[in-house]
Amino acid sequence: MTVLHQMTSDQPMSGTTTSSTPDVEYREAVRREISQHRVYFTQQITRYRITRVIVIISAASVPVLAAATVVPRWILAIFGAIAVGAEGIQGLYQFHKSALNAMSTANAMERVMNKYMTAVAPYDGPVREVCFRSLLKKLR
Repeated sequence: MTVLHQMTSDQPMSGTTTSSTPDVEYREAVRREISQHRVYFTQQITRYRITRVIVIISAASVPVLAAATVVPRWILAIFGAIAVGAEGIQGLYQFHKSALNAMSTANAMERVMNKYMTAVAPYDGPVREVCFRSLLKKLR
């Protein structure tokens, strides 16, 4: 699955650099945090999918192997235990829920940043410092 997202940047298109202000430093820190949330989302959703595949394959193997008379019962027990163990790990760590929470947080932070960067309400005031304080309040 490909996730497309818009990243805002206040850096000039040319190779010139500008002096770093608290405003710029904070925006960069927010961008880094958004990126960390996205990385965490990817890791957690991958763990969730792997766990689900293990559960499905293990659980589906039990009746198939039970139909074969030459398969020892302890092998059936192992496949059942793998399915239950993997489902228990998923229930304990909540990979899916934590992944969705991370992506939701990243998206919310990016929406606030985009509003700030494009100077739309509530960040459209003439005094940039007041707008920056509003951004800080919203993101905390």
